[in-house]
Amino acid sequence: MEGSEGRLVLNLLAGELRLERHREASRGIRVESGAGDGITEELTHFLECFQQGRLPDETGADGRAVLEILLAAYASAARGEPVPLPFNPGDITRPVDLWLSR
Repeated sequence: MEGSEGRLVLNLLAGELRLERHREASRGIRVESGAGDGITEELTHFLECFQQGRLPDETGADGRAVLEILLAAYASAARGEPVPLPFNPGDITRPVDLWLSR
């Protein structure tokens, strides 16, 4: 997966997931058999869609909805009360700030 600051490389044969940043040394983690299959399957699906010109099963809008729910959960935990959806985190730039603000 390629982004503006680097890329994420999954080597299924070597069992390694590697983060390569443009201006830093790359870092890798071992992916043992049976461990992290969700990530492996997700990245494999994304790569196949990219290669075949198909849309992934989950869209960017789906990812945004999941992120909104997670941010609301952090805010709810910090406040000790339910928060309504849709949730607007305001000017928070890091999700952990919602938790640390408590």
